[in-house]
Amino acid sequence: MLYNKKRGFTLIEMLVVVLIIGILAAIALPQYQKAVVKSRVAEGLANLRTLGKAVELCQMEHGSSGKYTDDCAKFSNLSISLGEVDEEYGEVSRTEYFNYYPNNADETDHVLASALFLEKGRSVRYSPDVCFCLFRDGKIRGKSGNCNSEPSLDILRLVGIDQIPDEPTEEENCNCC
Repeated sequence: MLYNKKRGFTLIEMLVVVLIIGILAAIALPQYQKAVVKSRVAEGLANLRTLGKAVELCQMEHGSSGKYTDDCAKFSNLSISLGEVDEEYGEVSRTEYFNYYPNNADETDHVLASALFLEKGRSVRYSPDVCFCLFRDGKIRGKSGNCNSEPSLDILRLVGIDQIPDEPTEEENCNCC
């Protein structure tokens, strides 16, 4: 009986398989990173809209619908909990990737709430990558890269949010960075 059967793979076959896996990983990893950032931002924007609704509700309860009021710039007066409230830095609610501010705490009537996005998470650094503002007209606009750092991705384009101009008008100004 002759055993002339080939057992296993040749070195060339193994190298081809490793090369194919490497190419697929090089293509998939950036797409995966974009998907992760996009999902984090989507969650944050949903929370920002909810915070805006809570601010509007508070303003209606205090008879100041559409106008800034100190009562509605405090999380203790809002019917919402987004994370730990840090009163040391003003009224801010912190989650792993976002800092939320009700009514933008700058006494403007055209902004309901704002959020700072920390792409790497607050355990890495506190320098925000993008600022998102929820305006009274229901639109969310953002400012990217002027908060002491440049984000590694064009996050505003990735999630389809309009950019606040470099020289905003009074109605476009958010004052969050």
